[in-house]
Amino acid sequence: MGIFGRLSAAIVPLKTSGAYRPEIDSLRAIAVVAVLLYHLEIGPFPGGFVGVDVFYVISGYLITQIIWREIEQGSFTFAGFYERRVRRIAPALLVLLLATLLVATVLFLPTDLKLLGESSIATLIFSSNIYFSATAGYFTSISGLNPLLHMWTLAVEEQFYIVLPLVLLLVRRRAPTHVQATLAANALATLAACVWMQGIRATSSFYLIQYRGWELMVGALLGVGAVPRITRPLLRELSAVLGIAMIIGTTVLLESEKGFPGWIASVPVLGAALFIHAGESGTSLTARLLGWKPILYIGLISYSLYLWHWPVAVFSRYLNQLAPLGDEKYLLVAISLALAAASYHLVELPVRTRAWFGTRRALFNAFLLGSLLIGALGGVALLSRGLPQRVAADVAAVDAERDPAIPFLDCVTGRGTEAHPCPLGANGGGTPTVVLWGDSFALAWTPAFDMFLEQRGQAGVFFGRAACPPLVGVVNPTRPRCRAFNDNVVEYLRTTPEVDTVILLAAWNQYAPPDGIHQIQDLAGRKGNVTVFGPALARTIEQLRAMGKQVWLLGPTPDAPADLPLHLAIALQSGTARPEPKLYSAHRERSQHFAAALQALPPGLGLAYSDPALWLCDAMRCRYARGDGLPLYRDTGHLSVLGAESMVPLLAREAPPFID
Repeated sequence: MGIFGRLSAAIVPLKTSGAYRPEIDSLRAIAVVAVLLYHLEIGPFPGGFVGVDVFYVISGYLITQIIWREIEQGSFTFAGFYERRVRRIAPALLVLLLATLLVATVLFLPTDLKLLGESSIATLIFSSNIYFSATAGYFTSISGLNPLLHMWTLAVEEQFYIVLPLVLLLVRRRAPTHVQATLAANALATLAACVWMQGIRATSSFYLIQYRGWELMVGALLGVGAVPRITRPLLRELSAVLGIAMIIGTTVLLESEKGFPGWIASVPVLGAALFIHAGESGTSLTARLLGWKPILYIGLISYSLYLWHWPVAVFSRYLNQLAPLGDEKYLLVAISLALAAASYHLVELPVRTRAWFGTRRALFNAFLLGSLLIGALGGVALLSRGLPQRVAADVAAVDAERDPAIPFLDCVTGRGTEAHPCPLGANGGGTPTVVLWGDSFALAWTPAFDMFLEQRGQAGVFFGRAACPPLVGVVNPTRPRCRAFNDNVVEYLRTTPEVDTVILLAAWNQYAPPDGIHQIQDLAGRKGNVTVFGPALARTIEQLRAMGKQVWLLGPTPDAPADLPLHLAIALQSGTARPEPKLYSAHRERSQHFAAALQALPPGLGLAYSDPALWLCDAMRCRYARGDGLPLYRDTGHLSVLGAESMVPLLAREAPPFID
C-alpha cells in the first residue's frame, strides 16, 4: 500500500450526519488544484480561479444540508452550529496567520508588513473581502504581495453562514412551504446584482457577499432538496461528466479574471452543482474514476492546502526579489502539500475529533486567546507602520514612497459628475486665473503646479477624474461619468472669464495609441483611439481658444519601471542591481500617436506645448530617481510628490509668457 493509501486508510472521514460521499472530496481536490496551478502559473489553466466558485457550491450544499436537517428535526442550535464552524475553520487559520506574521516580520519591507497587519485583523473578523474591495484600486499598493489575499473567500463564506441559519429558521417558521422559493429568489437577485455591478465596479462584484452569495445559494438549493433526484443511471452519468467538463473547461478556456464573476461564473457553478446532484442518488463512472486515493486525500487536506499555498508563493517571490517563478514552482507545490498535510493531521484533525479542546468552552476560549494574540501582532505591524526600524534607513525611506499620502487625492476620486475646483497656488492670490485639467497623471503633477503658482503669487484650481481624459465630446466606456464631468468643467471655464489659462495634462499614451489601456469613443459613435483622439484634442483646444483661454499642453510623462519604489527598496535591501531605466527611444515610439495628433492640429491655434520627456530623459534613458536614490515615481507612470517637486524649476523655466 502506497503512502496515500496508508494515509487515506488511516483517516475516518469526518461527518456530522448522513453518509460520506467521497466524490465531494474528489471535487474539492479538483477545485483546490485548479487554484494552486493558477496561482503558481503551472500548465494551461488561466481560469483556475474558478476553483473558488466550486468550493462555494460544495460549502453551500453541505452546510445547508446539515442546518436544514437539524431544523426539521428540532435539534438546531446556534451554539452547536458555530462550534462546528470554529472547529472546522479556526485552528488551521490561526496557525497560518501566526506563521505568516512571524515570517513576514523577518522578510517583508515595512509597507508590506503594515498591509499584512491590516489584512490579518480583517481576516480575524471575517471581513477581509470588504477590506480588499475597499483597498483595491488605482491608487493603492499592489495586493499580489499580500500573503492573505486569498482570505477574502473565507470571509464571504462566513458572512453567508451568519445570515443563512437566520433565513432558514425564519422562513421555516413563517412560510414553511416557501423555503426553496426564498433561496431561489435570493440566488437570482444576487446573480442579477453581480452582473449589474460588474460593469460599474468590478472589484465589488468580485469580493462582496451581496454579489457572490448566489454561488453558495446554488449549493443551498441542492441542500434543501429543491432539485428532483436523478433516477435514470444514464442521465446520472451524463450529468456527472457534463459537470466536470464545465469546471475543467472554464479553467482552460477562461483567459483572465476580467469580467468575472458576472454571468460566466454560472458555468463552473452549475457544473459543480450538476456533479454533486448526480451523486445524490447513486455513484457514477466519473465519480469512481475520480475516487483514486491520492485525489481523495488532496480533497481531505484541501482546506489547509488552500490556506498555505498562497503565502508559500508570495514568500518565494519575495526571496527571489520578485522575479517570475521558474522551475522552483514545482518545489512550491511540494512544500504546500507538505504544510497542508501537517496542518491537517497535527491541527485540523485533533480539534475536529475533540482530542484537543473537547468542550465547547475550551474551544471558544482557545479561539478567543489565539485571536487576541494574532490581533495584537497585526496591530503592532499596523500601528508601527511595518516596524521600519527592522531595515536600513535608506531602504525604509524608499519603501515609504510606495504608500505615500497623495496630495489632492480627494479631487479625483469623486463618484459624481460635479466639477468641484480644488484650489492651487497662492491662497491670497485672489480669483483663480489658471486651471489645471486632467486625470490621475495630472493629479501626480498637481503638487508641482501648486508650488509653481504659489511662487508666482498666482491662484489656480485643479479639475480631475481618474481615467477621464480632458477632452470635449469623448466617452470612456469604463468611466461613464467622464463626459458629464468634462462638460461641467467646460461650463465652469465658459462662465469664469477671470480664468485666462488652461493647462491640459493627462496620460495621453493611454488614450492615443490603438492599444491604449482606455479605448475612447466620441459622441457620434466613432470608436478607436486613432480615429477619436486627434479630432477630440483639436476640438478641445479650439473650444478653449474660442472662449479666450490660453492653452498650455504638456505631453506624455515617460514611464518608469513597474512598481518602481518596491523594486528599488528590494534592490537596496538585497544588494542586487537596481531596475533598468526605460529607454527614451521606447517612449518616443509609444508616443508616436500622440505626436501625430499634435502635428495634425490646425495651424494658428496659439498653443504652447512642453514635452516632459525632455526634462526626464537624455538621448538614451529616462531617469526615475533623484541623486539620493529616492524615486521620482510612485508607480509606473505617476510622479511621486518628490518627483513633482523636482519639476517646479523646470516648469518655471519652460512656462509660456502668457501664464504671467
